[in-house]
Amino acid sequence: MVPAETVDLPVPATAKIVIEGHIAFDQDVMEGPMNEYPGYNAIDASPKPLFTVTAITHRDGAILPVVAAGPPVEEDHTGTGTMHAAEILYNLTTAGLPVTSTWFSYESAIHWLIVSVRRDWFETLSISADELARRIGGIVFAGKAGFGVPKILLDTHLPGRQGHLLLPARRSLRPDRTPREGQLRTRLAGRRPATRPGAMVRRLRLPMNHR
Repeated sequence: MVPAETVDLPVPATAKIVIEGHIAFDQDVMEGPMNEYPGYNAIDASPKPLFTVTAITHRDGAILPVVAAGPPVEEDHTGTGTMHAAEILYNLTTAGLPVTSTWFSYESAIHWLIVSVRRDWFETLSISADELARRIGGIVFAGKAGFGVPKILLDTHLPGRQGHLLLPARRSLRPDRTPREGQLRTRLAGRRPATRPGAMVRRLRLPMNHR
């Protein structure tokens, strides 16, 4: 670590680019509208604290990696989704849950997290499907990698293609359609804390006798 040029803070000596400045506690400026990572354009601006830049230092030939958010699928989804899925898988298996894989659907702008569990999950844990969903949701939503996960799709296996899972889920979420007996059904198994409205765990393809 080395001293910064204009602020009383240390900065990494190996940093390629350093932007220094001050954040105002009593002065806001309007920000936006701007593109959002799910692939849509916002139409409203909102007040944000003012950041005043006091210095920019950089090494010779420094490169600033930038990803411009756009419609799915693009680097904002593949980069974030892949790494967050790996972290979530680690957290779930460390907690002793029989999870075999986790994967974000890039086409959903990483809004759908697919979690696969072993087929013998019931024999292993001796808990209901609702309780399994609650435990998985509690771990995912409590971690940093789950900060942007509105929905979890819980499956007994993760196939090579997601179509068999996502298409029935999309159909069953239609408010104007009532699933018939024998169809793949999606049921609400748990919700995020009230601080994250709208987030939920959805349970798919679990054995009927364990529901």
